[in-house]
Amino acid sequence: MVIPTESILAEQYRTPLNTPDKIIPEISTDLESVRAYQFEVNFRGFPALNADGRGLTVAAKRVGAISYGVESITLDRLNDRVYYPGKATPEPIEIEFDNLLLKNTTEKLWQTFKEVYSPVTGKMGFRAQNGLRYKGDKMTIIELNNDNVPIGGIELFGVYPEKVSFSEKNYSTSEFSTVAVTFRYDFLNFSRRPSYQGANTGNWVNGTRPVE
Repeated sequence: MVIPTESILAEQYRTPLNTPDKIIPEISTDLESVRAYQFEVNFRGFPALNADGRGLTVAAKRVGAISYGVESITLDRLNDRVYYPGKATPEPIEIEFDNLLLKNTTEKLWQTFKEVYSPVTGKMGFRAQNGLRYKGDKMTIIELNNDNVPIGGIELFGVYPEKVSFSEKNYSTSEFSTVAVTFRYDFLNFSRRPSYQGANTGNWVNGTRPVE
């Protein structure tokens, strides 16, 4: 094993003594991270959430882990075992929303679930606007920087609500009411806003972001 004479941290990222004009070390500026608590959830192609087709950004309290993997195919030959990639396996995602009184968030989310299955009528895949498609076009988890400017996000395509859970009602707590919705999706994509990386290519999201 070859042992280096100096660490990469000291050699590449610390402020050299012969450059007094360089006040901030590189390591303090190159390690900027995306905050986990700065995000928005945008819906497109959900008639119950945005009848005008412009899209809707709603307040969410928590977004669960987003997981997309590939199943493995196991091949056994004598004493050897090798693996090959198989089918893609997107995992469901749970999002917890605030029950906003003035914006009717819970009512709109419930109407979206009823587009998949209505417990009142027993119909599945039914939309009040004479539509036959119950999947939403796209749901985007938008990541924001410190100035609340979108810098990227995770796009989920072919989305529909699989489960709705209303929060517990309890006199002994002092918390706001919430509703948790579990979404299923077909495909996933992660993208970064081009203009945030230095290229002036316009807004990351198409059109305006109407905020609820």
